[in-house]
Amino acid sequence: ITNRMKNLYIILLSALALTSCEEVIDLKLDTAPQKLVIDAALDWKKGEAKAYPIVDISYTEPYFAETHSPAVNNAVVKIISDSQTYNLTLWDGTSTITSDNLTPLKGGSRYVFPAGIAPQLGKNYELIIELNGQTYTAKDKMLEAPVIASNRIVQKENGGFLGDRKELRFYFEGINDGVANAYLVKLAQNNTSKTTYGVLDDNYIANNRFFFVMTGVDNDEKLKKDDVVNVLLYRIQPEYKNFLQTIIQQSGRQSPFAIPARPIGNIVNTTNKRENPLGAFRVSQYTTLQYTVK
Repeated sequence: ITNRMKNLYIILLSALALTSCEEVIDLKLDTAPQKLVIDAALDWKKGEAKAYPIVDISYTEPYFAETHSPAVNNAVVKIISDSQTYNLTLWDGTSTITSDNLTPLKGGSRYVFPAGIAPQLGKNYELIIELNGQTYTAKDKMLEAPVIASNRIVQKENGGFLGDRKELRFYFEGINDGVANAYLVKLAQNNTSKTTYGVLDDNYIANNRFFFVMTGVDNDEKLKKDDVVNVLLYRIQPEYKNFLQTIIQQSGRQSPFAIPARPIGNIVNTTNKRENPLGAFRVSQYTTLQYTVK
């Protein structure tokens, strides 16, 4: 037998051994009790007359489940500011919703106020949800958002961790209104569904001067010449920033070694505080910017 035939014989035996060891394993995974999830936002685009609240209500599902949360169509949802009450209605799934931060609804139900709310800076807004004999509430304040000037964008050709990417740096001045500065940044590339998120605060910022960096929406999507980058900058409360930071860390965007933890939002079950829902209520003014990569 030649050496070539011996090698071929060994390869065939190895292949047979590998195929004969295949076995389907049915994993018995633990499941946690189903939890209510409330994702609520009153986002106001700077320069616009109205803001359009969106409240998504759903239930958690097992991670490997092939189904989504059932509809939650029996909730009473309202937003109160001073003596004004805005009653949100169940979205029919087809009518147009005004929002720059609209995500596809995957299970559960969405409540909207199509007429819009005329918000005011410095004003408090309270979310109240009544569902199945329980009452859930949250409060947040509308704060002014800064503008990112187009001449405050710096493009580098040798950016990124390895110096092999185009890099964009966006600079802006924080708002000096006596309230701590905290921000949510949403970045999209070429009007695709791919987005990336980040949060900032003024804990380590000198002179109220902020910046954030983009080299692409992910490791595989580098910035290229003529790419169009869309930026949304939200002014948020520091407590909401901490909530978002935990979610971003858990998603692996900032660290692959994040310790599992439950994000604590600002929505409280006033009927039974031991059964607070997942999620949070955001009241935020935001600004937008579009930049074409050179």
